Amino acid sequence: MHPPRRLLRNAAFVLLGGIIGTFLRAGLDVALTGGELSTTTLLACNVVGSLALGFLLRALELSPLAATEGLQRLRLFAGTGIIGGFTSYSSFAFVSGSFATAAVPIAGTFYALLTVVSGVAAALIGTMIVPGSRRDDIRQGDIRRGGSGRA
Repeated sequence: MHPPRRLLRNAAFVLLGGIIGTFLRAGLDVALTGGELSTTTLLACNVVGSLALGFLLRALELSPLAATEGLQRLRLFAGTGIIGGFTSYSSFAFVSGSFATAAVPIAGTFYALLTVVSGVAAALIGTMIVPGSRRDDIRQGDIRRGGSGRA
């Protein structure tokens, strides 16, 4: 496929997924807070999104079809698009910074650390709960080295 056409097609997958993910996060915000930006809802979305992304990427990695274009499109649509739209780094940065401007920098630092540590832990858990995933591979650092975890 012609490179500009491939780029546009991939961007369309990400755009469509991002719209879905953003609407899911906004819908959750409206359902739980009436549409106000909530630190609790944002933290939950970011942690759940990290878990889902860890699961998705590990599941795609273990798939016998991992290198196919179809799974690459799925990764773009679901991972970069839906999960990327569902989570929000910009809102996280805004909320963390708002604590500092409201003269509660300790709370902002705690919130930022809680979000990052929880997100990393959730992503790791996501990789470990994939059926067929070998926990020994994960503990030995196979994911960090980019290995497939397969013998």
